Amino acid sequence: MRRPALRILLLAAAALIVGLFAARALLQPTPPPQLQQATWLPGGRPLPPLDLLDQDGRPFDGTAFTGRWTLVFFGFTSCPDICPTTMVTLADVVRRLADQPAAERPAVLLISVDPERDSPARLRNYVQAFNPAFQAATGTEEGVAAASRAFGVAYMRVPQPDGGYSMDHSSSVLLVDPRGHIVAIHPAPLTSETLVADYLAIVAAQR
Repeated sequence: MRRPALRILLLAAAALIVGLFAARALLQPTPPPQLQQATWLPGGRPLPPLDLLDQDGRPFDGTAFTGRWTLVFFGFTSCPDICPTTMVTLADVVRRLADQPAAERPAVLLISVDPERDSPARLRNYVQAFNPAFQAATGTEEGVAAASRAFGVAYMRVPQPDGGYSMDHSSSVLLVDPRGHIVAIHPAPLTSETLVADYLAIVAAQR
């Protein structure tokens, strides 16, 4: 075989190999982020429209998730321990991430599982005591139940001996990405260190 023809053949073979590697890289799914505690949901789980009210009494249908990262927690203002502890942890997470680009600083949303007692005004005072930028949502029993199903969160009303009641509920924090998809679940026990580390890893993986 003449040398020019051999050179063309070698170049063609090299181009084919490069093309095969490029195609493999394109077809291979994005490697999962290295997480300390959170469960990552590859591709994310899209949220349906919600039927809630925000802390100012305005309709909250979930479109507010679009364009930003949001840490979501289900709780209630009369919660004696888990909820305030989680809110303190989330306030510390937001503080630790304050130096991130504006688009990558997470919002925090508390959705009440106790709509009978948690009015929008009560929720606003509660969440903003932890951080003035924190948001909250409530709604009818049906609206809250539908939201909990969308997020995969369980809760239950528990009667008390004095005739009152409390609420048992899941204590996980869920991460919603700027598309409005749930992309991670952070189980209890929660620490700000692991939340921050896992959050940064997930954001980096979806850039």
